[in-house]
Amino acid sequence: MGPIIGCILILTGLYNNWACSAEECFQVVKARRDHKVVSEGRSLLLSCEVQHCGVHDWIGGWGVVREEETFSLLQPSSKFHIFTEDLTVNSTRLNMNFISTNKSDTGRYQCRINWGRGDSSNGHLTYVNVTDAPYNLQGQSERSVPLRMFVYICACLSCPLFLVLARVLSHPSAPAVPPRSHSTTRQSKRPGVELLYAELMLQNGGHAKQDPQHTLEQPTVYSFVRF
Repeated sequence: MGPIIGCILILTGLYNNWACSAEECFQVVKARRDHKVVSEGRSLLLSCEVQHCGVHDWIGGWGVVREEETFSLLQPSSKFHIFTEDLTVNSTRLNMNFISTNKSDTGRYQCRINWGRGDSSNGHLTYVNVTDAPYNLQGQSERSVPLRMFVYICACLSCPLFLVLARVLSHPSAPAVPPRSHSTTRQSKRPGVELLYAELMLQNGGHAKQDPQHTLEQPTVYSFVRF
């Protein structure tokens, strides 16, 4: 039993030493040397990994290195979007996104972190080269303004047309006039029918003026004739 217990103790000690060495963490900035070429007007993303070992009181970030080897820390703005991503409890990814690159953005960029107490870590330099925009992008930007003006003018002209059309459709249409009969026109041109119609109208008019209640009865005269 003694040798067995001794082996178990040795294995336990070796495992504890390996676990401690595996959990050992060093504060460092991981960023490889890189050279990025991007066309003007395109977006660009730069990233570095900050291994802080669970200590979150570090400061710093992405900056530009001038020709005099001076480091200028960049702040979030309308041109740069800086954000972080937690990878593990011991490391964080620090990202800087160029929303729209310009020729003036050409230069050297670096991720630099200050751990406090005078300790700091620097990542490798990233060289950014912004080239001229392709011809198709320039043509699209030049045509975008006239195209927008054309769409705006068409929209302004179409609104009154839609209003007039809606007003016309909202009112009912007038009833159609029936066609005149040709037979009636031809009969009205015959003189016989016109005379007969006029005579009937006169007769009817004459009778219509007489009042049967006021008509005087003619007296009856009786006469005797002797031979």
